[in-house]
Amino acid sequence: MRDPEAAARPSFGVAPGASGTQPVALLYGPGHLIVHGNPPFLAEFGESAVGLPASEVLISLPGIAFDVIQRVYVRGTPLACWIEVSGERRRLTAAPRRDPETKDVYGVAIRISGEPSS
Repeated sequence: MRDPEAAARPSFGVAPGASGTQPVALLYGPGHLIVHGNPPFLAEFGESAVGLPASEVLISLPGIAFDVIQRVYVRGTPLACWIEVSGERRRLTAAPRRDPETKDVYGVAIRISGEPSS
């Protein structure tokens, strides 16, 4: 039986036309603690990434990535930028996560499009 609510849920992990799921993570609080990573995220950044600050795990990302994440957290508006990771051009997309009652930003969801070099 199909879940009628599934169509209403956003599919943040899959970009239209993408050949598979992109690395996606949920960062919590001002320290950007990684509280969730999908399987491609964990495959790229390590199974032990969950529970650690993004700054300790995402060391392959350039400084601008962290600037974008911080701006999204502070301003509460989504942003995206192109970054270079290990010689590969990738797209970082960051969106604020809000408390449904207070509307306060509590975290940032990130997606890294493009394929890492093997």
